[in-house]
Amino acid sequence: MPSIDGDTLTLITQRVSDLYGVSAALIASRDRSPDTIECRTVIYVCLRDRGYRISEIGRAFGRDHSTVLHALNSVKRRPQLGRLAFLVSAGVLPAAPPRSLAAAAGPAGAIVHDYLRAITGQAPIRPTHCRAVAAIAGSRALQAAVRGQLEAWGHGGQWWRVELHARQLGYVWERGAPARAAAAG
Repeated sequence: MPSIDGDTLTLITQRVSDLYGVSAALIASRDRSPDTIECRTVIYVCLRDRGYRISEIGRAFGRDHSTVLHALNSVKRRPQLGRLAFLVSAGVLPAAPPRSLAAAAGPAGAIVHDYLRAITGQAPIRPTHCRAVAAIAGSRALQAAVRGQLEAWGHGGQWWRVELHARQLGYVWERGAPARAAAAG
């Protein structure tokens, strides 16, 4: 296989940079902070899965092949990095909410996007996702956008999770937009 082309390396680096919030320049630097090392490891796995040799990957980053080999071996101890690399490589982790979702969600767009990534197994569930569920439950337009985004990602069957979370938070799903259940008391 020929050496790594710049477009492939740039695309994967940008996806990982967006995901971790670490600049592409920092990833390419000699920085040894844990987040930067993890970013590089995910990129190494992506490139290795595409068939590039360890020596080529090392050359692309100005590192020895043994550094790349060590990082790839560390994935055995942290399999979540391998799964994350697969999702990055597949392009499943967009950097920002898609326009249709952002338009429907307004200021809650980022948290709704993160929540959808969580219910599809692309990110951890966070306590702040309650706000996303509240936003979804309160807007039929946002419900349609969320369903559309789940379908676009190939996870249309995950809508039941959104409904379940809404019910758990006290939202009643009926024919119209769901409403918060009245507090008993």
